[in-house]
Amino acid sequence: MARLEGHCRSHYQEILIEEQAGTRSTSYSIGKPSIPHSHFVATAPAHNPVHTQFNWLPIPTPLDTAEEPPGSLDPLGTLAHAERLSDALLEGFTARMWRCRLLTFATVAAVVADRTVTLMGGREDLRLEARLAFERLFVSAIVQMAERDPEDYATAPRSLPGRNRARKALQEAEPLSTSNFLKGQAVNGPFGVIARLARQMGLVDDEGRMGRNAIGLVMAWAEDEGLPGLFDEESRAERAGALWMAEVVKRTSAYMGHRQWPHATHTIWKLIAQHLRTDQIGPKEQRTLLQLLDGTTVRRRVIGLLKDRVAIYRQASSKSGLRGKQERFVLLRGLKPALRNEPTDRLIAAVIEAIDCYEEIAGLFQQTFEGMIWGLKSRGGRARPEAVIGDDRLRPQFERTIASVTRMIPRIDRSMEQLRNQPSIDPLHLVNPMIRIRDDMVVASGSAVDLTTCVLRRHERVQREKRKAPWIERESHWTLLPGENRVAADAPPVRQDAYLHPFKIPNAYAMLADLRQVAVEVPDAEE
Repeated sequence: MARLEGHCRSHYQEILIEEQAGTRSTSYSIGKPSIPHSHFVATAPAHNPVHTQFNWLPIPTPLDTAEEPPGSLDPLGTLAHAERLSDALLEGFTARMWRCRLLTFATVAAVVADRTVTLMGGREDLRLEARLAFERLFVSAIVQMAERDPEDYATAPRSLPGRNRARKALQEAEPLSTSNFLKGQAVNGPFGVIARLARQMGLVDDEGRMGRNAIGLVMAWAEDEGLPGLFDEESRAERAGALWMAEVVKRTSAYMGHRQWPHATHTIWKLIAQHLRTDQIGPKEQRTLLQLLDGTTVRRRVIGLLKDRVAIYRQASSKSGLRGKQERFVLLRGLKPALRNEPTDRLIAAVIEAIDCYEEIAGLFQQTFEGMIWGLKSRGGRARPEAVIGDDRLRPQFERTIASVTRMIPRIDRSMEQLRNQPSIDPLHLVNPMIRIRDDMVVASGSAVDLTTCVLRRHERVQREKRKAPWIERESHWTLLPGENRVAADAPPVRQDAYLHPFKIPNAYAMLADLRQVAVEVPDAEE
């Protein structure tokens, strides 16, 4: 069964969430053509602590002329609400963030961009370019030092966005530029993947400038790194921090203004890498980051539970490499039994139950949809509906799905009631989307025809809202349209006992490992 398990797919999941949430009217470059955003804006009271602001993509970027983005990752539109539920537990976390040091890098990048703008005449239109230029210097510095000193820097490039592109450019003796670095760098580079959490923590604002908590983190980092005077005036750049900042800004502006890329033996590479490497966080910086992560009540409690129950995560990881299996195991066997009868824990329990219900239904609908695709593939891509629905290998699966959906209706009703009973949860935000999938469940529970028709109508509605064509054209015959659907033709897809969508548990553990709060291996996630 085609699943959203691999880290490599999480790159696109965030874009699809934004697309479904419809909260941005601007097109964004993600290494594919821009995606229009046109429907469903979730709102909630300002006091609601678990309300997700869907402003995760940091800034509009120019269109990249590449192939069509694969909407195949979310054909039934179930990803956006899974993200809302995930955010209710780990606010600000995304499936692409693995290194906690990138929070500090993003904050320092905002300072460097500010200083560079000032050096270049105060031109605000250069702020984004300055940040992206420094980011390319940063990634190249980490990669170059790992090549020079592989023993000392062995883990520094791990899960660093853009490292493979930087390594290729280094091998070819080329500067790292917009043409050979990550497409849609503003979204997909180190700053972009951590920006949502950095904004939530007050480290940067929506324009990429320093946020309310930026100076505290930068000062803690500078003290650990032996860089006093980082905010000294440029005319008085005598202390180590001021000299470091002056040199970094000088190289950033030289690259921007004259395309002067530092030569391979330039001291700037070590100067950047030794102080911003992703695998070494100093004690004061650690404490500051932990305090900021503890900034919301629910996230603080969930992170505390994850630390206490790390043995459950290790057990889950040893049993399966599937992210969805690991996260289900940790939430149901680790966090849920440890919850107490108090307001924050009751909210967490309600959200975990909602996640488990929602993922069960999303998985069943996904299996049905992929089953129809398989049925068409095995018939050359075109068949009468009754031939697909009555297929000897699909029919028993459809019948089991109907029975499961029917049993799940009372459970999802109870789950929605639990959510409504939490004072800090806005029903419009977390409950109403579940009402819509519950309505689909009622329709789908009638017969195999009802099930397949319901799932296809849901898919058509989702594709229409994304302004894309459906994958299956329905007339007297069903026709599977060309495209990448990721359904193997050898056997009907079977849903695994795993969550379909990511809930950021491995990401949280990776961040905690960087902060030396748990002993787990930080995965080397794909770019």
